[in-house]
Amino acid sequence: MYHHATLPIYLFFFLGIKHAIPWIVATVLALVLTVLNSHWAWVIPLYKSDLLILVTLDYLAISYFIFMLERERQGYEESLNSANKDKEVLLREVHHRTKNNMQVMIGLLDMQSSRLNNSESQKIFDSHINRLKTMSLLHKHLSSGADDATVDVRPYLEEIIDNMAKFTQIRIKRTIETVMMEMKGSTNMGLIINEVLANAIEHAYPDGYGSLAYHIEINLTKKDKECYLSIQDYGKGYDKTKKTQTLGLMLIEDLAKSLPNGKISIDAKEGTHIMIYFTA
Repeated sequence: MYHHATLPIYLFFFLGIKHAIPWIVATVLALVLTVLNSHWAWVIPLYKSDLLILVTLDYLAISYFIFMLERERQGYEESLNSANKDKEVLLREVHHRTKNNMQVMIGLLDMQSSRLNNSESQKIFDSHINRLKTMSLLHKHLSSGADDATVDVRPYLEEIIDNMAKFTQIRIKRTIETVMMEMKGSTNMGLIINEVLANAIEHAYPDGYGSLAYHIEINLTKKDKECYLSIQDYGKGYDKTKKTQTLGLMLIEDLAKSLPNGKISIDAKEGTHIMIYFTA
C-alpha cells in the first residue's frame, strides 16, 4: 500500500506530467478493476471492497494533489527560464551597446590622433586607442552570446594577438590553452597581452625591426586551477637598475597582481621574459 501511495510522486518527478498521466490512468483503471473483482468475485479477492474503494479514492486524491504541485513547479521553472533568457538578451544588448560606444570613442581618438603633429603625443593617443580596442573585443565576444559570468580567454586573446600582428612583421608565436575567467580577469589578461606586445614590438628589436629572424613567444598553460602566462622576446631587453619605470611596465605589473593570486616576475637576461602566475 505504501509503494502504491508514493507511486504518483515518483511518476511525476521522474517522468513529468505528460508521460506520468498515462501511467496514473492505467493504475486507477487497475484499482477500479480490483474493486469490481472484490464485488463480483471473478477471482478470490485479497481485500474487502470497502477498503479497496478507499484506496482507489485516496490514490486519486494523492495523484491529483501531486499533479497540481508538479504543474505549479513546472510553471515556476518555465517562468525562471524565461526570466533567465530575458536577462541574457538584456546583458548581450548591454555588451553590444558598450562595444558600439567604445568604437565611437576609438573613432574620435583616431581622428584626433591623425591631427597631431607631435609624434610623442600621437604615440600616447595610439596606446590608449589600443587599450580601448582590447576592452572592446571582450564586449564583442560577450555580445555574441558568451557566458557573462565566465569567459574563455583563448579566442579573446587570439584576436588581440592577431590584431597586433597586423602592425608588425615580427612573428608572434602563441600557444594558448582554454582558460575560463571572470570578466574583470579576462579584461586584465587582454590588457596585459596588449601592453607587452606593444612594448616588444616597439622596443625589443630596434635594429632588426621587420626581420623574420626575430619573434615573440606567448604561452598560456593551465594545470588544474593553476595558470602560467609566459611572454618572451629575444631583443635587447631593458635595464632593470633604472629607478623609474615606464607607464606600460607599471600597468603590466598592476594588472598581473590584480589577477586571482597573481604573481609576476621579469627576466631581462636574454631579451625580456615576463612570467605571470595566477589561479583560474
